[in-house]
Amino acid sequence: MIANKENKKAEDIIERYIYTVTKSMPGKIKEDVSNEIRTLIDDIIKERFLNSEYKINDIKNILMEIGNPYELAYKYDTDYNKCLIGYPYYIYYKLVLKIVLSSTLLGIAASSIINIFINNEAFNLINIASDIFTALLLAFSFITLIFVFISNKNIDISSFAIDFDNLPKPPNKKITLYNSIITISAAIIFLSILFLSPNIFSLKINNEYFTFFNIDIIKDTILFPIVFILMLISREIIKISSNTYNKKISAFFIGINIISAITSSLWLLSYNVININFINALKKLESENSLAFNIFNNFQLFCLICILFALLLDSIYVLLKLKNKLIYKG
Repeated sequence: MIANKENKKAEDIIERYIYTVTKSMPGKIKEDVSNEIRTLIDDIIKERFLNSEYKINDIKNILMEIGNPYELAYKYDTDYNKCLIGYPYYIYYKLVLKIVLSSTLLGIAASSIINIFINNEAFNLINIASDIFTALLLAFSFITLIFVFISNKNIDISSFAIDFDNLPKPPNKKITLYNSIITISAAIIFLSILFLSPNIFSLKINNEYFTFFNIDIIKDTILFPIVFILMLISREIIKISSNTYNKKISAFFIGINIISAITSSLWLLSYNVININFINALKKLESENSLAFNIFNNFQLFCLICILFALLLDSIYVLLKLKNKLIYKG
């Protein structure tokens, strides 16, 4: 046996290898394939190193003989020839498409209900059906284009050499996947309600309701929040498809954050997005010299600073993850 530190690293490489092979598979076969590969690896180790020590490079050689994990996953995947999106992204594509389409449908339905029962708009089946069809078509087109791009760029895939130290790490209890699903769903529902029923974002101040957003401005500049939300969804799609922070993935994340920062800055600095009556009502609740009054007096700028600060923290997190990956690899 090898030293405890090397043994732990060897086990980590094996876990990453198995996860890379099985991460795109349906649950019904994932466990069987995982057990099959692990049994094969254990049998080879017992056969070759029964009474002798083995090193990490020996484990890497064994895994190399078994095959490239992405190509091995490709052999197990029975759906790879059913679409133009290359392996192993097809199963992720189907998963994300289901999330986005269902969230879009839910968002449109929620907006229609709000408009009918709260805003007292007349029920118009043709308009509702048109909104649903248009939204679903746009969502389908966007998700498909994103995955075609990811597939063509071969993100997180090396067809010629296996970098065992840079294989994706298995997530803990699918927390990353669930977080991404919740984020995508919430973003789509928010965008749908913002576009179709912006009146729902209102607050009662001194017995009077004020809408948070300037509705006319929102309708005229809806492209800005759409771009911001699409960047958020793109990021979550990449997180679902790849559970590692290599240079290419990190560059994508930081690029998305830069686009998001530019979009939010142009939107909040160029237009009065937040209802001025809402801001004035908040200002009346505080004295002129208080911190809260100064925040409310520059509320739109304050919101922008919060967004930019969150994007900056996220970029720093990405760089730290990349740094840790490079240190581990070294």
